[in-house]
Amino acid sequence: MTKMKKMIASAALATTMAASAIIPASAAVLTVNFTSSGNNVGITTTCSGFGSYVTAHAKVTTNGVSTTRQSRGYKYARVSASRYFVSGSLTRSGWYTL
Repeated sequence: MTKMKKMIASAALATTMAASAIIPASAAVLTVNFTSSGNNVGITTTCSGFGSYVTAHAKVTTNGVSTTRQSRGYKYARVSASRYFVSGSLTRSGWYTL
């Protein structure tokens, strides 16, 4: 019985190693770009190379007022948010969720 258990364990280990060799490693990338055109400021968030669904988020806050956008996609998502801005406080953020 012990010999049979060792053979089953060896077969399971070989199968696991073969499966991991076939599946390529995921190289997930998050890119955040700040944009500005005249008095409009914005942010673009791009997510690529994910293994499944990903949601990209973009948020721009000017003087305490926010604009938030999100986009969900399979392995890739891109979203932009912008606001009118002349002076005061400005915050821009981009992130992802799975």
